[in-house]
Amino acid sequence: VGLIRRSVSNGRSDSFFVNQMFLRAMSGLIVGLIYAGLAGGFTFLCWRLTNDPSHPGPMIPDNNAWGRILIFFVTVSAAVLGGLVGVVVSLTQVNKARGALIGGTIGVLLYVILAWDFVKSIPQTRRYWTELFQALGMYFVLLPIGLTVTGFAASVVVKKLKL
Repeated sequence: VGLIRRSVSNGRSDSFFVNQMFLRAMSGLIVGLIYAGLAGGFTFLCWRLTNDPSHPGPMIPDNNAWGRILIFFVTVSAAVLGGLVGVVVSLTQVNKARGALIGGTIGVLLYVILAWDFVKSIPQTRRYWTELFQALGMYFVLLPIGLTVTGFAASVVVKKLKL
């Protein structure tokens, strides 16, 4: 309510303010969806480099189906998280450092939750610990680093559009 009063007191109408807020939110959402596309592409690339599609294995679903399921869930999760970070940063109109801080904070919190869950449930063998560190490395790139860059980019986009 205070923001609307401030915009009316500056001589702008309510419809202008609502349109401006909508454009800010949409620009942040688009930045978040771009992040989701990059996260899904990165996951596809990692899966494709480590999997042989001509020999999918005997399971149902086979390795190819598990790869598609993984890529789908990573992309959907990244779309939700990237959209959330993009919209929050663009609506609050923070500077680049604070935008990156918002994205990084959300990413680090989720990373710690995932890492804690993985570490407490993994068997105590060397093979599983190697796979754990590979998975945590990918999650580190996708969550804290990716959401930090998303928050930074959303802040830059809002400043460039002068919304």
